[in-house]
Amino acid sequence: MSNRGELESLGDLKRGLIYIFISDVLSSIFYVSSFITHSASLIAEVVLLLVDLVLAVMALINLRRGFTTLSSMGKGGSLGASGALVSVVGLAITLLGILLMFVVLLGGAVVAILGLIIVIVGSVLIGVGFYSVGSAYNNSTLKIGGVFTALLFVPFLPLVGLILDYIGLGEVEGQLRASQVSQPGAAPTASPPTL
Repeated sequence: MSNRGELESLGDLKRGLIYIFISDVLSSIFYVSSFITHSASLIAEVVLLLVDLVLAVMALINLRRGFTTLSSMGKGGSLGASGALVSVVGLAITLLGILLMFVVLLGGAVVAILGLIIVIVGSVLIGVGFYSVGSAYNNSTLKIGGVFTALLFVPFLPLVGLILDYIGLGEVEGQLRASQVSQPGAAPTASPPTL
C-alpha cells in the first residue's frame, strides 16, 4: 500500500512539472512572436498572464500534494511542500501588487517586487525538496535536478533542473514498480504437486 501512495505522490510531482513546462513554453512562444512582430496586444498579454497564473497554481497544488505525502512517509520533500505554499503566497502578493500599480504605481511595484522575491524563495525550497526526495530514494538524477532547480540566477540551469527532476521521478517510479513485482506474494506461485 505504501508503494501505491509513493507512486501517486511521484505522479503528482510529475504533473506539477508538466504544468510548469506548458506555462514556460506558452510564455516563450508569446514573447518570441511579439519580439519578431514588434507588437503585443494588451488583451493577449492579459490572457497569457491569466493562463500562466492558472498553470502555476495547478503546478503548485500538485507539487505541494506530492511533497507532503512523501514527507509523511519519510521520503523527504518537507521543504518542497513549504516552498510550494510560499510560492502560492508570493504569487498572490505579486498579483495584488500588479493590480495596485493601476492605482498607486510605485506602491504597487514595491508590493509586486516583494511578491516576486517570495516566489523566488519558494522556488529555491522546491528545488531543495526535489533534492531531498532524490536523497531519500538514492537517485542522483533527481538530486542533481534539485540542485539545478534551486539555482534560479544561473540562466537556463533551472529549466535543465526541472527536466532532470522529471527524468529522476520517472526512474524512481520504475524502481518502485519493479520492487512491487519482485516482492514475495506479488505473483501467484504454483504449488508442488502432491502424491
